[in-house]
Amino acid sequence: AEAPSSEEARSVIAITKFAALVMLSASRLAALRGDLERRLVAAASEQTARWFTAYLKNAIEYRGVKSPAVRTIVQAWGREHGVAALPVVDQLALLDALVATPRAEDKFAAIFWLQLELNADDHTEAVLERVEAWFAASFLYDWSTVDWLCARVVDPLVARDDRAAARVATWRTATLARGPWQRRASIVAFRGASTQPTSHALIRTIVADLLPSTERFVQTGIGWTLADMSKKHPDEARALFEQHFDDLSLEVLQRHTKHLPLSPAERKRWIARKKAAGSAEPESVSTSLPNATAPEASSSSNEVAASSSSSGPAAAETPQDDASTTADPGGTTAPRTAAKRRRKR
Repeated sequence: AEAPSSEEARSVIAITKFAALVMLSASRLAALRGDLERRLVAAASEQTARWFTAYLKNAIEYRGVKSPAVRTIVQAWGREHGVAALPVVDQLALLDALVATPRAEDKFAAIFWLQLELNADDHTEAVLERVEAWFAASFLYDWSTVDWLCARVVDPLVARDDRAAARVATWRTATLARGPWQRRASIVAFRGASTQPTSHALIRTIVADLLPSTERFVQTGIGWTLADMSKKHPDEARALFEQHFDDLSLEVLQRHTKHLPLSPAERKRWIARKKAAGSAEPESVSTSLPNATAPEASSSSNEVAASSSSSGPAAAETPQDDASTTADPGGTTAPRTAAKRRRKR
């Protein structure tokens, strides 16, 4: 058998150490997890499940519960069972069980809980340690779950805590064997911080180390964050685009340079120059559900609902990273987009 990587070894150590601290009995944990699952199943809609499964091209399995309903369900579940009063280590054990499932809404529930109940500064280290373990265990391996997690949880930590920012920045060196997701998170988590000049040096380092990756979701993650930077610091963003022009994809230049201080003619010349250079399309990543060799609980992806101050993430295989047409499982933007398409037809 292939020897575990150092990252995998650290994850095993972290999980083992964490499990030894959990005071919640296995039966109690299973009962709490089971009750939340029953609530999600009861709220599920087959039509909603089909819509999002199709929209995400089978990247994840959906129960069919929209995100506002997931939020309401997890809040009611938490209140009725007094989950917030449990020791943090027990709450995180419950979240492990949720994130380890192959269904999007269960992962949403865990992310909502992190956002709503474990967002205090004194929980930062524990939260990031768990997120890192989830990446290493392949519980987070698709664009929508990763972007949702970044927008709701990691981005706010990075924006307010320099130590958290430095730690998340190290994700840029995550092993390639785990796919692009943790590396994508290393830059997408800096969308909010991109408006802060004090974060720009770290962002420059992350971008330089991620490139010249041709992975599409790494490329679009870079483009998305630089596009946000360009809204308040256009000259700084332009300098980064120019510095890494040869390594950035045509897709990124077409979709993420709208706010740069470029005249329409200059922007057209940039894109024409990239086309003339024969820019190869970035490597895509399979969006199919995990195969039998993947960890049992490593499949889901939730469409990222952006944080209240940010737009939605990229759609799998479709050019929507920087658009406001996110397929939020909340059932807001995405269904309206679909309805608009039907009207056009």
